[in-house]
Amino acid sequence: MMGLTACGACVAKSMSTIWETELALGGIHHGDSKKSVLERLGKPESIDDPTKFKFSNIVYPDLTVTLGEGGDGVIFVRSSSPKYCTPSGICPGMPFSRAEAAYSSIHILEYAKGDKFTAYFGSRLACRLTFEVEKSVIKSLGAGCMPW
Repeated sequence: MMGLTACGACVAKSMSTIWETELALGGIHHGDSKKSVLERLGKPESIDDPTKFKFSNIVYPDLTVTLGEGGDGVIFVRSSSPKYCTPSGICPGMPFSRAEAAYSSIHILEYAKGDKFTAYFGSRLACRLTFEVEKSVIKSLGAGCMPW
């Protein structure tokens, strides 16, 4: 996958591209199976039927896990809860400055009105962490690779 480097012992601050080990929230990693997500988190609020949607979601309170085509492995995880953090310890509710300190080069993707913006670390077109920020606080995080 574009922009991935496999290195479990590497420090996030030294990364120039996103590492596969960092594509996770709350212990749910890019590539995990649907079965492992359900075993780890238990019964969800809802699960999309993979025969009806190209990409299906497993929805928990404050956490959405997106599965690849046919309900295969995890391709993206998104959360607004401080209990779902990256492996480097960045969580929703933290100051955005903590993410900037943890990751070497964060890019602003889109500004909204006022103090709201979207930012990402990694590849704009493939694997990345995404940050929804309002008033310098991380409101939600996303992690994974989308098959654009």
